[in-house]
Amino acid sequence: MNGAARRPVRGDRVLVIAPHPDDETIAAGGLIGSAVDAGAGVRLVVVTDGNRRGLGWLRDAELAEAVTALGLEPHSVVRQNHRDGSPGSTLFPELQEEARRFEPTIVVAPHPADRHSDHRLIGRAAEDLDLPASCALYQYLVHFPGFPRPRRLSPRRSLEAPDALGAEADWSALPVPLHLLQRKFRALCAHRSQLMNPWLTRLLLSFVRRNELFRVLAGDQRANRGYETPWYRGGRT
Repeated sequence: MNGAARRPVRGDRVLVIAPHPDDETIAAGGLIGSAVDAGAGVRLVVVTDGNRRGLGWLRDAELAEAVTALGLEPHSVVRQNHRDGSPGSTLFPELQEEARRFEPTIVVAPHPADRHSDHRLIGRAAEDLDLPASCALYQYLVHFPGFPRPRRLSPRRSLEAPDALGAEADWSALPVPLHLLQRKFRALCAHRSQLMNPWLTRLLLSFVRRNELFRVLAGDQRANRGYETPWYRGGRT
C-alpha cells in the first residue's frame, strides 16, 4: 500500500509539474487552491508550449488566467517551452534544477502509466528526480481508458481510480471543498481553446469532482521502479 495524500499546510513547498497548459487545473486545481489558502509555497512548472495546433500564444494567455483563478501569482509559474508532443533532451536536468532550487516537500506530477506520451515521459522523469527522502511524490492520471467515469460534468460524484491501475487502496482521494471546486471550475473555463473540442470538453469537465486522486510515493518507494533507463539518462525511449 502506498502513502496517503494530505492537504498542504503552511511550511510546505509544493512543486506541480504539468505537461501542458491546463493539466495543472485538470488534475490538481483543488490541491493548488488548498496550498495557496494554507500559505504553502507553490511553484508550477509547465513543461511544453501547448502549441501542437498552433495555439501556443493563446494557451499561454489562458494559463495566466487559469492560475490567477486558482490563486497563484504569475511569478510562481515557470514555462519550460518544450515542444508539445516532443519534450527535448534537457527535460530531466531542467526539472532537476527546479527541484534543487525550490526544495519541495511535495512534488505533483503525471503517473507514468498515463496514455499520453508527454505525460508518460514526464511522469517517469519525475520518479527519477533526486529528491529528499522526506519529499512525497503525488502522481495524477489524466489520459486512461474509461477514466474518469462518467465522462461528463459530475460535481457530486467522486473520482475513482481505474481498476487496471491497482487496488483502490493504492490511491488517495483528496477532498475538494465547494469553494475550491468553484475556483477549479473557473480555472478550467479559462482554457477556452480546449473547450472548443467536444471530446476535450467532456474530459476536462469530468474532473470537476468532490475529490482529486493521487498515488503517493514516499522516498523509499520512488527508487528502483523497474523502468528501463530513459533517453534523458542515456537509455532508450
